[in-house]
Amino acid sequence: MKTRKTPTILIFVLFSAFCAAGPVFSQSISPNVTMNQIYDGTKNFAQAMAEALPLNSSLGLNWSDAYIGKLIGKPPHFGVGVSAGFTTVNADAIHEILGYFGVGLPAALNDFIPLPAYTGEFRLGGFGIPFDIGFKAGFLPALDLGQGTELSYLQVGGDFRYGILEDKGPIPGLSAGVGVYHLRGGISADLPNQTFDLATRNIDSEGNYISDTTNTTKPLIQIENGRGDFTWQSTTLELKAQISKKLFIITPYLGLGANYAWTNAGFEVKGRLAARSPGNISAMLDAEGLTGIEYESEKGFSSVMKTSGLGFRVFGGFALNIMAVKIDLTGMADPLHKVFGASFGLRFQL
Repeated sequence: MKTRKTPTILIFVLFSAFCAAGPVFSQSISPNVTMNQIYDGTKNFAQAMAEALPLNSSLGLNWSDAYIGKLIGKPPHFGVGVSAGFTTVNADAIHEILGYFGVGLPAALNDFIPLPAYTGEFRLGGFGIPFDIGFKAGFLPALDLGQGTELSYLQVGGDFRYGILEDKGPIPGLSAGVGVYHLRGGISADLPNQTFDLATRNIDSEGNYISDTTNTTKPLIQIENGRGDFTWQSTTLELKAQISKKLFIITPYLGLGANYAWTNAGFEVKGRLAARSPGNISAMLDAEGLTGIEYESEKGFSSVMKTSGLGFRVFGGFALNIMAVKIDLTGMADPLHKVFGASFGLRFQL
């Protein structure tokens, strides 16, 4: 239990503030939710996560020094530390998809939803040519947020930076490099009993679509004792450059990055499902143009959508240097997608 509580307290302190504002998750059933709305909501959710995750996956390894020096030297150059922070995500898209399943967030998150992240990290100086390499990893199998809700998280990544200029005298440090980051996470929550309109058109007693509304009914899917898994995943390839200059005990730095990311996000609902329709559910979903939703009568229904695209980030801040201990404060933003974030880092570095 101790290994679980430590990252909860140190890394996810943001959620404590949200709990103080009200329940982390509440249940409020939205009436007359259709599968068409869920399909559109999933697309919006996937797009929002595609815009947010590349910046979130870049948290960690944002060390103030543009280049730490060679491993073989006096002293050898290496470092190890931890970092934690958050980036923002489109609040409207998150509220939309959760709301369709009767899951609500506290009022404090109406306009601003931070997506937390943390990593343990280390960096080694190179040998021969001036370069360094870094590795990072963060893992949380299931953080209990209360009320039957859990948060999971995994991040791994690494980078290579080539030292173009060494921080020496009046000359700043300058590097260019490449990084690869993988991130995945999810929220799992109990769902209220709910009924969804399966189709926008009516059917007859044999499950055929008809225009005459006499003696007809709309097909429905009913969920009892349901549980929803809302998941996201991203792999990001980034090219970046950074400049820094040590000024006594302060090292300010500034960096730019361009990335291409492959992202998917969606949901899976499990529970006791009952379909009020004599027709074929999967065929009806296809007829409605909802091929992105998969239905299994014994399991539930799900939808995961993939997207990819370019991103850009600017990052910078400063480090406080206390002998071999470095304390980093970093801000970052993706102006193309209007997301931003901040992180705190603590490391030992020679």
